[in-house]
Amino acid sequence: MDKKINIAIVAIILLSGILLRVHAINKYDLWYDELISNRYSAEIFNKTMALRGNTFILSRSSYDCHSSFLYYPLVYIYSSLFGGGKSLRILSVFFGILSLLIFYRLSLLFLNLKESLYALLFLALSPIQIWYAQEARGYTVFFFLSTLLLYFYIRALRKNKNSDWVYFTISGIVAFYATYFSILLLAVSAFPLLFRSNRRCIRKWFFSIVIIFAASIPLLALLMERLHLLGGYWLWRPQLNDLLLTFSVFNLGYSVTSLQAGLGLVLFGALFIYGIHSFYKVEKINMTTMLLFILFPIIFIYAFSIFFTPIYIHRQLLIFSPFYYLFVGKGLQNIKNNICRRTAFVLAIIIIGFSLNNYYSGFITPAHEYRRINNEFYAGIHPKKRYGRIVSLLDDEFKKQNLIFALDLPSTVFILCYLMDKQRADSASDTNSFVGLLFSRYSLEPHELMYVEKKKDITLQNCRFNKEELFCFSIGPAKGVRKIKIEDVPSDKIWFISYNWSRQAKFLGDGFYGRSTAGIKMKTHLIFKREFRFCEDGVCAELFRRRSPTDKR
Repeated sequence: MDKKINIAIVAIILLSGILLRVHAINKYDLWYDELISNRYSAEIFNKTMALRGNTFILSRSSYDCHSSFLYYPLVYIYSSLFGGGKSLRILSVFFGILSLLIFYRLSLLFLNLKESLYALLFLALSPIQIWYAQEARGYTVFFFLSTLLLYFYIRALRKNKNSDWVYFTISGIVAFYATYFSILLLAVSAFPLLFRSNRRCIRKWFFSIVIIFAASIPLLALLMERLHLLGGYWLWRPQLNDLLLTFSVFNLGYSVTSLQAGLGLVLFGALFIYGIHSFYKVEKINMTTMLLFILFPIIFIYAFSIFFTPIYIHRQLLIFSPFYYLFVGKGLQNIKNNICRRTAFVLAIIIIGFSLNNYYSGFITPAHEYRRINNEFYAGIHPKKRYGRIVSLLDDEFKKQNLIFALDLPSTVFILCYLMDKQRADSASDTNSFVGLLFSRYSLEPHELMYVEKKKDITLQNCRFNKEELFCFSIGPAKGVRKIKIEDVPSDKIWFISYNWSRQAKFLGDGFYGRSTAGIKMKTHLIFKREFRFCEDGVCAELFRRRSPTDKR
């Protein structure tokens, strides 16, 4: 293929990938995990540090099982220049584009030009890559760093140059600080050294690994401490079909029907297997190396989740997918019959197109199509929402110093991130201001609960109300403990906020969290009467005003 034509095709693929990643990027508001990311943006982080001091950093390091020691500093640096909120998604887009570039360089180490172009196209159009390129989370960062690690490792094996081993060492350290799961890539890197052609690299590889783990010692202790948090409260133990589901996610993401997912598994699975076959005929060592980097980490995490604690999350496994796309690209190009090859290509594009259309429409695989607990199909993946009017409404009410009650876990985070972080700064100069947030202990995640119980940074009082344990937060510089009872709150109005994982507008939250606060809300009816109710995309606000002596109950 002519060099200019090749450059033009690569440019078109990259441009298509960029356009798909920025199209409708701000259609939905920040969801639960993105709100957590936004709390590390410069404005919120600085204000929180001013009020909490070093305990804020220590609590996050000790109890936040989702934290990344690389991604959150990136969020802070980026937001100090370009702002937080939805703009954080551009950071994900940027690393998504970098991932395409380094992936293409990696593909050329294994594939010919046409095979590489097919592999690059599938990655550029990948619905799961686009999903996380439009989300303020670190998964595109993790994918980029893991692909960079693989690229330098393969180059080091091929050329055995000192410079490549230095790059491998640096990328290994950075990848490990970004995501713990990259430790499995480093572990797999030992296996290709068993081949005779690679044994000359053993000493340099060993030296690199020693440096990587020496530099990562501070993280190893935290890793052991977090294992029980990561798997102990919301992840289920994976089933055997989760292995197939992982590859379905690699193919088409989360926005597919069961029929589309099945067709994708058949088509891409056939291309993947044929790609393995094509490698086996000519490059057995490369085939074995690539399969090890795909299968060993996934099987290890699956077994660990079965026999120890659940850590099997499809999105975390994306860092092991680069070689999967290489096999698919090679399988497609090596179909000898032109009609069959073109038919397979068209079918692949059509199936991907359906998934992308579903994604931009807000569709997600419904849990009822499969037997799943917690009404989830993909662990921790929920429909994205639009709730801007709710935020504006509550912001105005918060300024009036009304009490806000979070009925469930997602609404707790919703209020903390959208309202309380802002209120901390607004009330810092007003020594008489008081704004409260009430929620039950059941609406906290374990690491947050441990943090609250240590009473690190907030005015806290355990309240007993209708046999439910409540946490009462005083926001602002108020000194001492402020006792709060529903009947004598410092406001005539109480807002109840519910945030459903689904788009269904139901109060009392979802399942367990809702039942734990049902008695509280029912008791409130004796003291307050409901005046207002508004729901938007599954996020609901309900206003209660204190009853007057003449009100009927």
